[in-house]
Amino acid sequence: MESTARQNKLNLILIAAILGAGLGFLGSSIVNVALPTFQTELGADATDIQWIVSAFNLAIAALLLSAGAVSDRFGHLVIFRLGLIVCAISSVVCAIAWSPMVLIVGRALQGLSSALLVPSSLGLVNTAYPIEERGRAVGLWSSYSAVAGGVGPLIAGVLLATTSWRYLFWINVPMVALVWYLLGRTDVLGHETHSRRFDWHGAGYSIVTLALLTFAAIQSSTLGIVHPIVLCSFGAAAVLAHRFLRRQKVAENPLIPLGIFRSRNFMAANIVTFLAYSSIGGGFYVMMLTWIQIQGYSPLAAGTITLPFMLFTAGFAHPVARIVRRIGARLPLSIGVTLLGIGFVIFAVPDVGTSFWLGYFPGIIATASGIALLVAPVTTVIMGSVDPSQSGIASGINSAIARSAILLSVAVLGAIHIAQFEQAAILGLATLDLPTSLENYMHSELINMAAAEIPSGASPEVREAIREVIVNAFMSAARIAMLIAAALSLCGGLIAFYAIAPLQKSGGHR
Repeated sequence: MESTARQNKLNLILIAAILGAGLGFLGSSIVNVALPTFQTELGADATDIQWIVSAFNLAIAALLLSAGAVSDRFGHLVIFRLGLIVCAISSVVCAIAWSPMVLIVGRALQGLSSALLVPSSLGLVNTAYPIEERGRAVGLWSSYSAVAGGVGPLIAGVLLATTSWRYLFWINVPMVALVWYLLGRTDVLGHETHSRRFDWHGAGYSIVTLALLTFAAIQSSTLGIVHPIVLCSFGAAAVLAHRFLRRQKVAENPLIPLGIFRSRNFMAANIVTFLAYSSIGGGFYVMMLTWIQIQGYSPLAAGTITLPFMLFTAGFAHPVARIVRRIGARLPLSIGVTLLGIGFVIFAVPDVGTSFWLGYFPGIIATASGIALLVAPVTTVIMGSVDPSQSGIASGINSAIARSAILLSVAVLGAIHIAQFEQAAILGLATLDLPTSLENYMHSELINMAAAEIPSGASPEVREAIREVIVNAFMSAARIAMLIAAALSLCGGLIAFYAIAPLQKSGGHR
C-alpha cells in the first residue's frame, strides 16, 4: 500500500509537471494562426503582429537561463507555483485585451510564465524521482509536454472556427487551476538545494541586450535601418552585449560559463541550432500569414498544416535515436538541416492559387522531416561535447540560443518582409495611374500589408487592380523571406557536416 501511495504521488507530480510545461510550450505556438485575426479585430498593423509574437519570444529567450538558475536558487516548487500564477494573470490580460499594446504586454507576461514553468517543471521531476526512475520520467515529461507546442496551431484553428480568439487565452485558466489542484494533492519528494547564488547583473545585461536588438530589428522596417533610433538601439545592444560577456568572465556563478565554448562540437552545434531555428521561426511566421491572408486557408486549415511536424517528430524520435547511436550525429544532423532548407526553397515556388498538395505539401514533408532529424542529433552533440557536470547548463544554453534565434528571426525576417512588400507595392501602385489622394491613402495603408483597406468608393476595377498589386507584392516579399530562411538552413547543414567531429567512443569531448 505504501509503495502504491508513493507511486501515485510521483504520477501526480509528473502529470502536474507535464501540464505546466505544456502551458509554456502552448503559449509559443497558439497565436500564430490568429495573427490575421488580430489585424482585423484589434486593428493591429504589421509591426504590432511582429511584437505580439516577439514579446513572448523575447521574454522566454531572455529569461530562460535566468529562470533555470532562479529555480535552482529558490526551489523548483516555489518557482513553478509562481509560473502558474503569472500564467493565469497573463492569460486574463491577453483574453481581455482591447488594443494591440495590451495584448503585447500580456504576451510578454506569458513568455515570463513559460520561462518560469519549463525549467522548474523539469526540476520538479528530477527532484521527485529517484535516480533509477528518473530517466523514464524525464523522457515522458519531454515527449508529452512538447506535444502541446505541436498541437497549439490546431487548437487555435478549432477555437477560431467555433468561438472567439479570446478563448485562445481563457483556456489556460482552468488548466492552471487543474495543475494547482494536482500539486495540492501531493508533495515533492526528495530535497531541493538552494545554494547557488544568482548572477543578477548578467541576467539584466542579457535581457536588455535582446530587447534592444528586437526593438531595433522590428522598428527598422518602418523607420529605416539608418534611422537614429534604430542605430542607437543597435549600438546600445552591442555595448551591453560586451558588458555581458565581460560579466560572465568574472561572475562567481555565470549564466553562461564561457569556457564551455572551447569545445569545437559545442560551438558548432550551437551555431547550427541558431541557423536552423532562425529558419523555423522567421520562415513559418511569414508562411502562416501567406497561407491565411493570401492563399485563403482558414485558421483551422492552417493549424492542421502543422500536424505533420508533431507526428514526424514523435514518430521518428526512436528511429533517429537508433541511427545516431549507430552512425553518429553528424550525418543525420547535416541531412536534417539541409532538408529544412530544401523545404523553404519549395515554399518559395508556389504562386497565388497554386494547389496546396502540389505547391506546399512537398515543402511541409521536407521541413517536417528536417525538424525530426534535427532534434536528437543536436542534443547528442551538445551532451557529448561537455563534461557531464555541465550537462544542465549546456542544455540551457542550447535552448536559450534556439529561442533567441526564433525571436531575432521573426524580427529580422519580418522586417525584411515588410520592407520588400512596401517597395514592391509602391512600384505596383505607381503603374495604376491612381488619383494622388487614393495613391497616398494606399501608401499609408501598406503597413497593414495584406490587410490593407481599399476605399469602398473606388470602382470595382480599381479595387481589383489594387488588390492584385498588394497580393503580388506580398508573394514577392514572401519568396525573398523563404529564400533567406533556406540559405540559413543550408549554411547550417554545411557547418554540421564539416565542423562537427565524431564524438569519442570513450565519452571524451571534442
